[in-house]
Amino acid sequence: MYLRFEIITLDARTGKGHRLFQAAGMLLESDRLETYESECIREAMKFFNANLYVPRCLKSKVNRWALSYFKADSQDMISRIWDLVALIRNHGLHVRVINKKVLSKTICEDKHQVVACP
Repeated sequence: MYLRFEIITLDARTGKGHRLFQAAGMLLESDRLETYESECIREAMKFFNANLYVPRCLKSKVNRWALSYFKADSQDMISRIWDLVALIRNHGLHVRVINKKVLSKTICEDKHQVVACP
């Protein structure tokens, strides 16, 4: 199974939900967070930056509409992403979780994620 987390507010440019990491970054730039919340987001982002790579296939304009999904068996990633989801939801942002058993057109993958075209 594959999981995708996105913010329900649509991105005017793509018509898709904002990415979770974008929302975390926007919260960090706002003045809405308590100090401990900023620290939690920074720590989470540090973990993801060190352990979750942006796939090269996403850098191609051909794949600009591709979406990333977490592999459900990547427990450490999923556990940490749920912590980030809880913090984001506490600030009034609605996070949608998309579950898929099968992805249509897989472009690339690693041990934590799969990138596929919708």
